[in-house]
Amino acid sequence: MPRNHRLRRTNPIGPDLRLEPATAQQKAAIDADPNQVAGRMRKVGPSLAHVSLKTSADWLARWIRKPSDFRPTTRMPQFFDLSNQGDAHGKSFGPVEIAR
Repeated sequence: MPRNHRLRRTNPIGPDLRLEPATAQQKAAIDADPNQVAGRMRKVGPSLAHVSLKTSADWLARWIRKPSDFRPTTRMPQFFDLSNQGDAHGKSFGPVEIAR
């Protein structure tokens, strides 16, 4: 995959990121064009295919918790260490095992 693939919004990247047409006119245009390809949006994150072959479980857990430690320019929402995770409901979710 070319390095600049992420920056081009016209390259297909997969059907899971396709937005459905907003109007009947858009749907008709898509249906009429056999060259329309799903997934013309920018990626929302890296592919995790075969991640267990490339990294360790410990590294992956640290990267998910704070990806900016690995790459300072990483943009990822912060969901860990929130103040509402200490109550009984928050504790019921506990640590989650990452499937390999």
